[in-house]
Amino acid sequence: MATDTDSFFDTKFASPERASAAELKSELDLFGSDILLNTVLGSIPDFTLILNKYRQIVFANQSMLNYLGVKDISGIAGLRPGELLNCSHSHEVSGCGTSEFCRVCGAVRAILNSQSGVRDVQECSITTLDGEKTFNFRVWSAPYERDGKLYTIFTIRDIADEKFRALLEHVFFHDLTNTSSGIYGLLSMVGGDADKFKEYSGILVKLSQQLLEEIGAQRDLTMAENNEIVPQKEPTSSMQILKDVFDLYANNLVAENKNLKIDVDSVDITFTSDKRLVRRVIGNMAKNALEASCNGDTVTIGCCIFEGKVRFFVNNPIYISRDIQLNLFKRSFSTKGAGRGLGTYSMKMLTEKFLGGTVSFISEPGRGTTFYADYPLVSAESVNGGTVVDTKT
Repeated sequence: MATDTDSFFDTKFASPERASAAELKSELDLFGSDILLNTVLGSIPDFTLILNKYRQIVFANQSMLNYLGVKDISGIAGLRPGELLNCSHSHEVSGCGTSEFCRVCGAVRAILNSQSGVRDVQECSITTLDGEKTFNFRVWSAPYERDGKLYTIFTIRDIADEKFRALLEHVFFHDLTNTSSGIYGLLSMVGGDADKFKEYSGILVKLSQQLLEEIGAQRDLTMAENNEIVPQKEPTSSMQILKDVFDLYANNLVAENKNLKIDVDSVDITFTSDKRLVRRVIGNMAKNALEASCNGDTVTIGCCIFEGKVRFFVNNPIYISRDIQLNLFKRSFSTKGAGRGLGTYSMKMLTEKFLGGTVSFISEPGRGTTFYADYPLVSAESVNGGTVVDTKT
């Protein structure tokens, strides 16, 4: 039971204060003994909490308790919603609501709005501390006055499947429509003219390859979400990955009026990994960088050895504002408008969940944004199997 009364904690957003042990017990007794409230809220299938002015849990309905696998509220009393759900940022600063990331959390914002007397509906994305799960929730908050005190009725609904299906369908149809339109347009222009067909056959091949790539990307993401991917580890050339990505996107629609180049200092490193998935990740990085760039900008892709690992990097000259940085790897977040937002999420999930690597980025005014993907030179499977890994400079 969280009962810390110390008000000297730091915060980067909401108040860090918590109720005293006596105050929390009084509130728990108040709601625990209310038979009508327990009956009404207990019949609601959505997760429903009542929070005190410190955003601490003083009531949880049966749906919430069943989901958590607890018999009663005693084990979760006094926690805040992010702490209850093991949000990765709820362990920072002074708990749920107090980190820099909480500034862009829909759940915290909804609770604070209700404390101002305003009903609110927001969406939020929560990644657990171990990084194993990412939740998408729609939350409702409503002010509730009881015995002269203002509380928040806080309702949570899991919308992960709804969001993912909508995003997947939108991205899939958007990308396929664009590429298919390009193929159709060229074929219509060529008609039965053999000379024109010969002239444009190379472009048609590239567009067809792009179409297959987009279908494969959606397939891989769906399989990754269902934990069905089994990486096929084999010797992989870092320069071949870069060349494949360059060939795929240099003349893509997203690169129109922009430049894509391979960094001249890149080195060819042979490492063991699933080359198809690595290519998918680096391709996503390049595509995102090109989409974010302006006419005339140059996007640079490259690779090197960094701290004993093979590092791929993609740079564009655009600075990402801090608020966007805080949301960047969330599954449904995008700066490209509604129905986008799988690129950064998928490259991080594929790399960190299936390839044993890490994805990170740095964005600075004047220097732009650089994404990094770091992979082991030798996978655990390769070590056990005795694979020899060579590095060539």
